[in-house]
Parts: sequence; C-alpha cells; structure tokens
Amino acid sequence: PENLRRWPRFKVNDAAAVVLYPEKLRNFMGLGRSNRAKAAVNLSEGGVLVRTKEKLAEGARVRLTISIEKFSDRFDCAGLVRWCCAAAPSDSEFYAGISFLDLPAGDTKKIEKMRSWFTSAEHRAKSRFRHKPGGSSAVAEE
Repeated sequence: PENLRRWPRFKVNDAAAVVLYPEKLRNFMGLGRSNRAKAAVNLSEGGVLVRTKEKLAEGARVRLTISIEKFSDRFDCAGLVRWCCAAAPSDSEFYAGISFLDLPAGDTKKIEKMRSWFTSAEHRAKSRFRHKPGGSSAVAEE
C-alpha cells in the first residue's frame, strides 16, 4: 500500500531523549510533570514514535522535549497522541504515535539536520554493530 505520510520517518535508535507529559493546566504550574516517555523510536518533521511507560489516551494533547546529544540541541513542542498500543514483549511498555502541533520552522530545520545524520552512510557504519546492555558481545543491527 501507498505510504500516506507527509514526511518520511527515520530511525533514531534510542539516541533521542524524550520528555513527555500531558498538557494540563496543573502541569504548566510545575505539578504532574513526570516523564511518561522512555525513548524515541523514529522521528519526522510531522511527529515522533515514542516508547512510553503507560498507555496514553488517543487524542490527548502532550508536551514534548526532544534532545539529541550528538547535536547538543533540543526542541520543545506540543503534540497530539494519534494512537497508543501495548508493546508485544512487555505489559509495561507502550508505543505512541504523536503528531507535532505548530512546530516552528527553526525546529523543523533541526529535524532535517538530524535526518541527514541518521540516514548518512557514516552513521549506518558506526551503528551497524552495537553492544548489548550489560554484555560485551556485539549484535548486528537490522
């Protein structure tokens, strides 16, 4: 089937740190801002796929801060949960598709810069073999 996405995604291989919390009045006052995200899976100019600690309600507005150490940069934005489902191997992990709301042009440029790195031959060569957490054996990345 034809891909109906406006922007193609690119994998960030957990290199993007994400802070995600519901956009509610009390959160603006500093209450209830506990991070619901574990990591970003992939990213595009239109949104992000996030591994979360809990199920998020479809249609909920959220606040996101996405940062990538390689670029020593981050961006903050509002998002809308489009869908959320349980991760197959775990009852305590979920995947949520979140679309960005009113992402500023400067942040779109940051994502374009990230895309050029994460889709480069240099990055693919460096990330081809990764070490398992807690172990020393390399595993091939698909």
